[in-house]
Amino acid sequence: MASFAEEVFTLFLGSNEHTIEEGIHTVSQVCLIQAYWRGTIVRTRFTAVRKAAIAIQKNYRRKCAVERTRKLFDVVMYRRRHDFFAQKACLIQAAFRGFYIRKHVLDIEERQKYLAAVAAVSASVADEARQYNKRCGEQLALEEEMRKLRYISSLGNKHYLVSTKEIPGVYGSRHLSLKKKIDERPVDDLLKQEGRKLARSRVLAVTQSRANQLPSLGSLPSPLPQAGTSSTAMSKSPCSIVQEEGEEGVRVPNRSPSRISQSLRAE
Repeated sequence: MASFAEEVFTLFLGSNEHTIEEGIHTVSQVCLIQAYWRGTIVRTRFTAVRKAAIAIQKNYRRKCAVERTRKLFDVVMYRRRHDFFAQKACLIQAAFRGFYIRKHVLDIEERQKYLAAVAAVSASVADEARQYNKRCGEQLALEEEMRKLRYISSLGNKHYLVSTKEIPGVYGSRHLSLKKKIDERPVDDLLKQEGRKLARSRVLAVTQSRANQLPSLGSLPSPLPQAGTSSTAMSKSPCSIVQEEGEEGVRVPNRSPSRISQSLRAE
């Protein structure tokens, strides 16, 4: 069976060898044409796809650039508008401030009137103050003069030892450079106390010497006591009277300072 088929196939090939070769050549030509056509179609399609991709990319990039440029333009325009409106707002504010200041603050006429009124009031007040100061000065000078006169007249009615105590610089020197206190006591008080003791001792010594020179009270006639005097005052001796007067600081009548100073020098 196989040999018969082989024989038939061999006979067929032998009888159709030229036809088979033509068919193979035709098939090869057809394949070549198809390959060339398919290559052309593929190349054309690839070129179209490449151009389409390039166009798509170009359009996309152009769109992105346009959007980015629009955003930058919007930002720049926003800043420009903001600066413009800020400048115009500042200009309007400056104009309004200038108008307000010129109207309410720098009104020259009203300000001149106000300054003139203030100057007039100030001048009147200053004149009144000067007059009042002058009157006060005259009053103070008059009071000081009257005080000095009263002080001098009061010193004229006092004993010279009592009056010198009140004159600054006699017992308390103004230029004394000693300590202010001795044994917790002021130096001025100590000096005043020592001066009083010394003056009192000298007055007592002078009065005692003069009392010894006078006659005794028993040899003199006893006059009648006047009204307002007591018997105890009449019975006192001149020494005791002067001593009490010196201790109490009462001025001694009918004793001139010149006579007492002469007696002190004689002693």
